[in-house]
Amino acid sequence: MPITIPVAKDFQIIGYIDLLTEEDGKRVITDWKTCKKRPNPDDVAQNMQLSTYNLAYPDAELRIAAVLKQKKPAVEFYPTTRTYDQRKRTVKTFCAVKQSIEAGVFYPREGWWCECCGFREQCKKDF
Repeated sequence: MPITIPVAKDFQIIGYIDLLTEEDGKRVITDWKTCKKRPNPDDVAQNMQLSTYNLAYPDAELRIAAVLKQKKPAVEFYPTTRTYDQRKRTVKTFCAVKQSIEAGVFYPREGWWCECCGFREQCKKDF
């Protein structure tokens, strides 16, 4: 589901929620993940995507649906919550990143995402 989240007066986050449903009269946001092992509870509790979605729907229940790629494949659900302070921290993080981008501050953070990054060649050249 497309989503636009106003973060500050001068910018917004635009993206997609994997799944937004209503269950037992409550809104539920589900973020699907494919993984080889079960998600770490701390990772679920700090998942930035769910924190971001929660900015748009603070009353929603949140969960990760993990598609486990194991000998015996399974789908497991990991519910989580966010507090007002966590939503506030998410907004502060987005604002800090925006300020860094505008200031030209950049540091490499390598990972699987490098393969499809439009800045890959420039990053290799600069770092």
